[in-house]
Amino acid sequence: MASSWKLILFLSVAGCLSEYSGALHNFPTSYAALLRIKKSSSSSLFGSNIRPRYSNPLLGTLSVSSPSWRGAAQHYYSPINLYHSSDAFKQDGSVDYGPVFVQEPDDIIFPTDSDEKKVAFNCEARGNPVSNYRWLRNGTEIDLESDYRYSLIDGTFIISNPSEAKDSGHYQCLAANTFGSILSREAILQFA
Repeated sequence: MASSWKLILFLSVAGCLSEYSGALHNFPTSYAALLRIKKSSSSSLFGSNIRPRYSNPLLGTLSVSSPSWRGAAQHYYSPINLYHSSDAFKQDGSVDYGPVFVQEPDDIIFPTDSDEKKVAFNCEARGNPVSNYRWLRNGTEIDLESDYRYSLIDGTFIISNPSEAKDSGHYQCLAANTFGSILSREAILQFA
């Protein structure tokens, strides 16, 4: 049979996907693999009216029927959902990966008559190795040592005694490790 490679390919892919689905316990796994072959092609294994079928005395019979996709979307987990919900993945410190935001900074409106003397932009990212943080104001990196009012604790950027003239603007958190870097959405600091 000249087209037996297609069946071997199909069985190999199905076997690999089945092995992978066991890696995430208690999570249903949905996946789809499509192999399109032109009906008129000389390499086509099946005619237009023939249901694909493979029979082997040792393995049994394999029949391919039309897939039922109903409900498949209910079982889809994005990589981010799996990351946040899989305890096994969170605790595995041996896997190296680039930073992923857990918390991005939010807009702040600082009251000018406030007794509060600090503004804090929160930023947290997970990654292995651990991420380091830098901050940008209006697209320019902030030199933390250039102004005594600035401090960085973990990913949180703190401005002591904020000034409307010096500090209002658009802030972004940059988290980086050896596997990559990510830039947060903009957070606006306004004074009112």
